[in-house]
Amino acid sequence: MTAKEIKQYLRELNDEFALQDVKGEICLNKGAVMCLVYKARPATKDFDAIFEPVKFIHQAISKITERQ
Repeated sequence: MTAKEIKQYLRELNDEFALQDVKGEICLNKGAVMCLVYKARPATKDFDAIFEPVKFIHQAISKITERQ
């Protein structure tokens, strides 16, 4: 995933939060941070993060994945 794709997926996730009136938190690390913050690489193969609420975010990610 490129930085542009990561940002798009985070926007879509934010939209899912808004639709369901859910508040949550996501902490990115590893490759995603290297792409977004440090611009040290053009892309990453995966998206490492810790997050809450786990169940809701897993469901939202599934929806986003199906649309892609």
